[in-house]
Amino acid sequence: YGFADFESGITRYEIAVSTSAALRQNSYSLSGVSYTSMIPVDAAARFVSVGLHLSTVQAPSVWGVILLAGTRYYVFVRAVNGAGITGDAVVSDGFVVDTTPPMAAVCVPQATNIVQNPSFESGVGGWAQSIGNGTRVRANT
Repeated sequence: YGFADFESGITRYEIAVSTSAALRQNSYSLSGVSYTSMIPVDAAARFVSVGLHLSTVQAPSVWGVILLAGTRYYVFVRAVNGAGITGDAVVSDGFVVDTTPPMAAVCVPQATNIVQNPSFESGVGGWAQSIGNGTRVRANT
């Protein structure tokens, strides 16, 4: 998606986070003129200005959201033009919070001399990969 306003330009982007990807129509008035835009259905989804930044890193508390493990969250982005008119929000396909640590894997050289260590280009030597409590050994061929 891209945002453009050739009359007054885009003055800022706003983002919100929600557990629902659904949008609803929102009507508002600006200087006596009525406008409508699409916003998240979730009333708790709070838009926060990120200025003209195309990426941002902010604590989830900025949006009033506590991220829970295993929950899918959706990010909404909308643009506001120089006249203060808010465009329709677009929504991501979501992300799931995963708090499980990665499984450690250790490669153990099979030769004591670094020159004799296996190489991906040669057919000599081998390597061992330790995953958790088990070890798998494979010849480098």
